Parts: sequence; structure tokens; C-alpha cells
Amino acid sequence: MPFDIKEKRKDIETESIGFNPNTTRVRPAHIANGMFRTLQNEIYDTQPLFQFIFANKQDGSVPKGHEQSTIYNKLRVGNKIDPNEISEQKLSELRLILRKVLTADRTAYPERGMESYSAGFSHFISKDRIAQDGGEFLALWLQQEAPELAQAILEALENDTDSISMLAKPVLGEPIEIPKVNEKSPTLINALAPLIPSAKRLAQHLQIHPNKLTRLRFAVLFGSFALIRYLTNLEYTLYPQNQTRQPIILLDVVGRNDHPIRFASQRTYLLACQSLTRAYIGIFTDYLKHHHSGVSLAESVPDYGLPKSSSAANQKEQNEAEQRKSIWRRATEDSNNYSDPYEAYGQAIYDILALDANATPVKYFRSFGLHSGLLQPMNNTQPTKHFALHQDMLEVLVRGIITPGETLDLPSLLDRFWTDYGIIIGGQPLDEDLLFEVGITQADSKSLEQNREAFAEQLRELTFARLMADGIIEVTAS
Repeated sequence: MPFDIKEKRKDIETESIGFNPNTTRVRPAHIANGMFRTLQNEIYDTQPLFQFIFANKQDGSVPKGHEQSTIYNKLRVGNKIDPNEISEQKLSELRLILRKVLTADRTAYPERGMESYSAGFSHFISKDRIAQDGGEFLALWLQQEAPELAQAILEALENDTDSISMLAKPVLGEPIEIPKVNEKSPTLINALAPLIPSAKRLAQHLQIHPNKLTRLRFAVLFGSFALIRYLTNLEYTLYPQNQTRQPIILLDVVGRNDHPIRFASQRTYLLACQSLTRAYIGIFTDYLKHHHSGVSLAESVPDYGLPKSSSAANQKEQNEAEQRKSIWRRATEDSNNYSDPYEAYGQAIYDILALDANATPVKYFRSFGLHSGLLQPMNNTQPTKHFALHQDMLEVLVRGIITPGETLDLPSLLDRFWTDYGIIIGGQPLDEDLLFEVGITQADSKSLEQNREAFAEQLRELTFARLMADGIIEVTAS
């Protein structure tokens, strides 16, 4: 009997992964909205704000209820503004300013029903469902394993003294019912266990930082890294028999296209993508084992969603259906060559997703890695990415390694980068061996040492490191 893998995918991912990596539109602001609302267990009616900042659509048309006169009269009648001090023209200017600020991450659009705002106050947190569940997953982890960081986030969200929140106060709404978030399995939550010490160190930095918006930005960036690290470790978490150690992230700090570190970092990215793909194949294999017999599978070509109505869409649907049949037929033929025949069908399910879905987990990983400041380059002319940190992501990760007032030498810092983050930079005794174990031979000891020196220089430029008279580099994070 045929089954719809598009319909089943969400449930399979929610149970086996904890969220749905099924979009390429995910941005840190989406993760922030989902994380914040789960932590505070409250969202707000953002319709007044939505109407205020979107004076018009991209095509210039004005949605009903968004007209300038309507907005102005509503605020005047509700005593939200003083008409003697604020004219319609000034209000129009404020609407434009707030729109630029609150949509800076390009995660709020009237045409698409997207409302994840670039702001840091509880009243900006919306019911937006697009790419939110990764943030919800992170919030559950923080509540259970790093309550200090969760509390630091909540304290910042409750603070309305920043200029953005104060300007928007007249159009901020009331609390509304929050969507329910399902609990996650201990296995999934424990996958982030290596990051617990870093989350607690970062919380100490946030508690003493004077700027609440910076505190929230750091927390979101750390959560973004945690989500990327979780995906690279998914196979290691669910199928530890497949891997002897966690996947490696090799940062390219030298930054040269022709340098061995660039090629080695690209290789660690490709290995992470391959590992994520294998994890998904394993998840689908397990699902098929529990819900379908081997005999029924040969006759059960999966569908991917309902057929479209137009003739052109129907033709496209027929072509895709034929491709799915071809993939499934090949899996049936190959199943006898597998030690576990279900693996052939698990691979086929993944291939069908790659054919029909808007996003595979690897595409989600790639897109979010780029937008969260962990992968480069941003342009699509180079399909193979490499691991390289934006400055603000580096600042967050260093603060997650060193507690306030603590001083480390560079080797100790690099040791923690590996044990806490799974990140290699170079210059440590075991780095070359770790890379060699997974078949990465492009980076020798000399190139790894050059990468380490570039990293030390980057830390000095950010005032994290200083060179002592005896040649020792000391690193602090204040």
C-alpha cells in the first residue's frame, strides 16, 4: 500500500531528531523567536506591530488596516500618541525606521505571513511557525541542562529599556496562548552534553554584560552553533556503531583559497554532510522496519504530497511519480545486496526527499551554517563550503571557553575548543592524527601550525590575547 513520505516526514523527524530541518530559509532570528517563546512560555499579539511597520508590500500596495490614516487615528484615539507632538508625517517616518530595524534579518514579510522580528524584548515574540522548532528544541535543552543561560536570556527579554522597545511600545500587544512544545527524548538532549560547560561559562559573561541586546545576540549565536554541532553529531548520537569519534570541524583561519587548510576544512564539511545523510538514511530505515514488512515495501512506492490541479502541474507530478517509481524499483533490485534489505529502502526514501522536497537536512545545515556565521563563502559560485567563523561567532565561542577573569595559555584554549566544540584549529600534538584518522591528509603539521598562528593573531586583534615576554600567549575574555 503506498504511503505519503511528505506527510510522515515531520513526525519521523520530530521523534528521531527533535525538530524539522526542512527549509533553506532558516535564520538566527527564527531560532531566536522559537527559543525565546519556549523559555518564557508566552507570546504576544504582534498584529498591531505588524500593521504598524508594514505600511506597504514589496509591490507598493497597502494591505487593509495598514493605511497611514488608519494607524494614526487608532493610536490617537487609544491615547498611545499625542497629536500635538506627533504628526502623521512624523509617524510615517517612525514606521519606516522601525521597519528597517525590526526586519533587518529579513525574517518578517507581510506577503508570506512571516513574523520573526530582529529585536530583544518579550513583546516582540510571535506565533510564527516558520523554522521555529530548532529554537524550541534548544530552549528545552537549556531549561534542563544549562538553566543559568536560560535565566540570563529571560532577564534580558524582560528588560524594555533599549531604544527599539521603547519606540515600539505604543503598538505592542497583549499576551496570547502559546503553542505547545513537545518534550524531547533524553538521548537527543544528551547529544548536546559537551556544550554544557560552555553554556554555563557564557551565562557568566552575559550576567555582567551591560547591553541587553548584545547579551541576547550572543545567546542566539551560541544556540545557532549548538544546533549546527548537534546536526554534525547526529549519526554519532543515534548510530554510535558507525563512528568511533565525533565528526571534526576544522576552522580555516588562514583564509587563502590555495592553502592546504582550506582544502582540509572543505573536507571536514563534506564529511559532516555525509554523516548527516547517513543518519537520515538510518532514521528512515528504522521507520520502515517498524511500520512495513519487506514484502509490502516492494509494492509500496511512496508518494510525496497530493497531486496538483492544473494540467501543467499534473504533468510535472506524473514525471516526478515516474522518477519515484524508478528510485523505488532500483531499491527493490538492490535490497538483496544489503546485509539489511531495509537500508536500500531507507536510502530510496532519502533520494526521494532530495528529488521532491524543498530542503534536505544537508541543505538546511548548509543554509543555516552560512547565515549563523560558521560557514563560508556566502555566494553560490563555490558549492563546497568550509568552516570559518564570523567575528561575532568567534567572540561568543571564546566567551564560552573562558570564564570571566580566567586566563588560559593558547594550548589550553585549543584543547577546550576540541573537547567542548569538536573544533580543531591546529598546532596541538594530536590534531594531525585526528584528521588523518578520518582520511584528511591535505593539512600537514606545518599548515596546521600556520593556521594556529593566524588564529592567535585574530585573538590579539579582538583583544582576547596578548604575547608575554617569555613568548607565551595568554588569552582572557572579559
